This record gives sequence, structure tokens and C-alpha cells, in this order.
Amino acid sequence: MTGRPLRFALLLLLAAGTSGSSAGPGGMVYVPPGPVPLGGPSPTAMPGPTVVDVDGFWIDRFEVTNAEYMAFVRATGHRPPMFADDPDFNRPDQPVTGVSWDDAEAYCRWQGKRLPTEREWEKAARGTDGRLYPWGDRFAPEFAYLEGELPAPVGSHPADVSPYGVYDMAGNVSEWVADMFVGGGACRSGICPTPTEIGDDDFRAFLRGGHFQGLPHMAKVYERLFDYPDTVAEFFGFRCVRPTDDGRA
Repeated sequence: MTGRPLRFALLLLLAAGTSGSSAGPGGMVYVPPGPVPLGGPSPTAMPGPTVVDVDGFWIDRFEVTNAEYMAFVRATGHRPPMFADDPDFNRPDQPVTGVSWDDAEAYCRWQGKRLPTEREWEKAARGTDGRLYPWGDRFAPEFAYLEGELPAPVGSHPADVSPYGVYDMAGNVSEWVADMFVGGGACRSGICPTPTEIGDDDFRAFLRGGHFQGLPHMAKVYERLFDYPDTVAEFFGFRCVRPTDDGRA
């Protein structure tokens, strides 16, 4: 059992030296401000492609792990993730799963952060050149973890890395983002549309990135899922961002 925590620590140390954006506070990397082509032709994608200005921000290099999330649970008394007692899903170096949108947002707030918007997540995943996958325009199924039984340790697919040095954005687990589609066609915090026939008092929250039980097309950086904010699943996780005034504070 001692091998897994050691391996996880080595992954973190190696990632800190990755080229791309500079290493930041608490394992975050910096994504500078500026225009970026976002969205795509898929009916489930954020409308686009369109060029959008996105402010600078820090983003977690890895998906939030079980070890990190359980520290939050112990410190705050927040409910544990659905799979906290399942040895297949509760290893310290796996991404935490079985958490709702509210759980994810609560963790990020505890960290002094928040969930990324769709715009932030997609820019962190694709850079500024309009690429289709974090690593480029060619689909390489061996690069991302898209077929498996369980979540993999974060960072264990080193080719699934964005131009800024952010890992696992094409595979492993899909990630909650801040944006929600509100019944009646409103959109909270982004360029939303896709969901249509939902009640006026209903909500759908978006998730970005492919996952270990997903389909290959979900590895494209503009693809997305949406579900009820209180949904929990074995392939839903998250990461956090911290906005900045571009002083990298």
C-alpha cells in the first residue's frame, strides 16, 4: 500500500516541472488572458466556434483527488462522496467521484476557489490555436483514459495534457463546471445553450471532458455533458480555478 502514495507524490513532483504555464499555488497552473476560439459544430457543444476573450486564471493541474476531498470532509463535516467506502473508487490518488455540483462547488469555496466556467475550462484544455484535443488535432485513443472499469490515478496518462500543462481533460472523469442551463432558455454564467425542453423551474449543470466509460468523441475539447446538479456518478469529478487580476496573485 505504501507504493501508491509514493507514486502519487512523484507524479506531482514531475508535473511541477512540465513545460507550459508556470506552476502556481497549491498545484495550480496559470492560464493567461486573451482571445481564444471556443465551441464547436457538435449539437451538444457550446455554440461555436467563436472567438471569446477570457480573463487570466489559475486552474488545478489535476482533478481533485479522494485524498484532497476527504481532508475537506474531515475539516467541515460535509457529507462524504458516494463511493467513500468503496475500495475500487476511494484510493487516495484517484479523482474523487460520486459528488454533486453542490459538493464540488462547496469544496472549491473551502479552498478559496470556485468551479471553472465553461470558457475557462475549454481554454485551459485547448490553448489558443483551436485544436480538437488537449494534445493536438489527431485523435489518439491511447493518449487519454477512455475505456476502463475504474478511475485511474490522476496524471497517470501523461500524453493527456493541455498546452498549459493541465492533465486528464480528455479522459478519466468528466468534470463539473460552473455553468447551468435554466428552464425557459436562460443561461447562468456562460454561452450555455443545448438543453431545450426542460421546465421553467428546472436546471441542468454542465460537465466537460471525456471519462473512463465514455465514447471517443467526448475527448474533443468542445464536447460536453449536462445533468441535474444533484446527480452523482462514478465518472463525475471536478477541478477548481482561482481568478486573478493578471497580477498572478
